[in-house]
Amino acid sequence: MKKLFFLLFVTFTSIVFANKDVYVLIWGSTQTKTGAGHSSLAFKDALGFHYFSHYPTSAGGSLDTTLASYDELTRIDSLLNIQLAQPQLVLTFNVTDLVFESMKLVAEKKIKKRWTLFGLNCSNFVKQVFRKTDYDVGYAFCISTPYEMVWDIRDHNINAFQKGKIKTVRGLLYGYLIKQPKTVPYTIKTFLLGKKN
Repeated sequence: MKKLFFLLFVTFTSIVFANKDVYVLIWGSTQTKTGAGHSSLAFKDALGFHYFSHYPTSAGGSLDTTLASYDELTRIDSLLNIQLAQPQLVLTFNVTDLVFESMKLVAEKKIKKRWTLFGLNCSNFVKQVFRKTDYDVGYAFCISTPYEMVWDIRDHNINAFQKGKIKTVRGLLYGYLIKQPKTVPYTIKTFLLGKKN
């Protein structure tokens, strides 16, 4: 009986406390037509990378797919001609198995919802999934873009970056932030001008 209890305890703790990797992919403003950039999420497990990228229908619709490698993950959007290049910045962080599954459930639910600029754009999508973690992604006023989201992740999680809990695996975090324009005013202007045509 003690052995059975011990096996159950070990199995339970390995499930609860096992760490899995989540990736946040960020495209810069020069890589998209709107100038706002783009952000997406991937969940790495034994099957590969479960990838979610939330786009408007006019851009081809959202992606919910499994990819075999990190190389495929960073190339899929540009191979589909949705983006002009590979992501400029990729962040990764570990979460427990329970948080991992909870995040995936939110992503699977939200990816089916219609993309809207002010309600559920790509960065709002990432932020809503991120809220299942202990990390803080802040709250944007009215509209969120990748630029503001990266600022929020950096500013609200300084200790996590310093302790290596959030890592940059592609690009330079500070380089990305310095090079990006104030994208919210630009995006709103583009959106409003586009509506008049």
